[in-house]
Amino acid sequence: MDLDCTRKRRSSPPIWSKLPPELLGFITTKLGSVDTIRFKVVCPSWNRAAKSYISSPCYKVMEQTPLLMIPSQEKKDLHTRRFFSLAENNTFTLKNVFRDFPEAWCVGSSHGWLVLMDGTGKLDLFNPFTEDRIELPSLWTLPHFAKIKTHPNFSDESFARNTNLLKSYMMGKAVTSCNPSCNKDFAVVITHNLRGRLAFCKHGNNRCTWTDLGDESDHYSDIIFHNGHLYTLTSGGSVGVWDMTKSFPTKIFDLHPFADQSEINKDFPFAKFEVQHYLVESSGDLLFVWRFIVKTIEGETFPYRTLHFHIFRLSSTSKEWEKVECLHDRALFLGGNHSMSVSSRVFPECQENSIYFTDDNSYEMNLKYIANDKEGGHDRGVYNFKDKVVGPLPGHQFFDKWTIYDPLPFWIFPNPWPSTVSYSAASPSLSGPRP
Repeated sequence: MDLDCTRKRRSSPPIWSKLPPELLGFITTKLGSVDTIRFKVVCPSWNRAAKSYISSPCYKVMEQTPLLMIPSQEKKDLHTRRFFSLAENNTFTLKNVFRDFPEAWCVGSSHGWLVLMDGTGKLDLFNPFTEDRIELPSLWTLPHFAKIKTHPNFSDESFARNTNLLKSYMMGKAVTSCNPSCNKDFAVVITHNLRGRLAFCKHGNNRCTWTDLGDESDHYSDIIFHNGHLYTLTSGGSVGVWDMTKSFPTKIFDLHPFADQSEINKDFPFAKFEVQHYLVESSGDLLFVWRFIVKTIEGETFPYRTLHFHIFRLSSTSKEWEKVECLHDRALFLGGNHSMSVSSRVFPECQENSIYFTDDNSYEMNLKYIANDKEGGHDRGVYNFKDKVVGPLPGHQFFDKWTIYDPLPFWIFPNPWPSTVSYSAASPSLSGPRP
């Protein structure tokens, strides 16, 4: 009997939503953050599989590269954001993700959460990939700002209308002590008043207020959590180390500024350059980064531009700052975000021995905006630490060079997994996921 081997069997198309939960769970363990975002929106069963995986004991947060958050292509669309992926060299869009925050702007990015503030001084922590939201105390709970309300010419309406004043005056940077998705016992620390003052709040604090921290005479330029402690950097270059485990933080000790600044001042005179300072954790080390920004450039379109960086490492033995000549396989990411670094060996899409930076000069930008000068937010690029040159930032083709960027572009480590801890709606400082 002859068999017709050419006859095709009819088969129905696969029903991807019916894949076994065990298989879907295994797939989620192999996905990076951007693919996890796509995985979750395929269908309800895939979304449930992702949530089941992150709630299991075997769940482990994968190391990843940050995404660059930029505004929508439609200038009037305040609810949408684009996210540029270095790995894919392309953007993806989250539509209507900011629908509950149309008047708010981003003042910080930490552990995959954004710190948002609206024109009234109201603050929220927000995860744009899960839409989890945590309410924070209003800035008006700060004693410094409470005094403003006592001024005879003050009114809520008049102050709220001047949002650019609020942006430049009230907020500089904001970071969280840990990932709120995994731990509800976290603190938020902010710099405010033109980056001069320091304040903190702890989640679950019944007073639900911001509390001033540090000396009033100090001008704080950056903050970071490292090895369980808060490190605060002043504009003079001194670094304070704080114990945040107590009800009120206590300073453990001070690290003295880098001593020999004569050579730096000779090459980059303060009359021509502005200097911004950052604290970054990299491979377990604490780095002190100097960013040199030339103030005026003849023949250039934009009013200021970063030209150079210096880096110092904190010695674990002498507690002194040592000059860094090479970052090896590390890539740093600096801007208005919680400063971070990744390995180019693990993520080859990142240039080794480099610094990825965005424009975080919000004060200068707001001055340009008030003057109706649409040239802010464009000081961005990749600094090659070996060759001492600045190259274009990947994704530059998605920027309109004639637009002032408000909100500023922000680096954010994508955190597409819903919170593993529950937040009680009864808490005065927190609300759960949005509908």
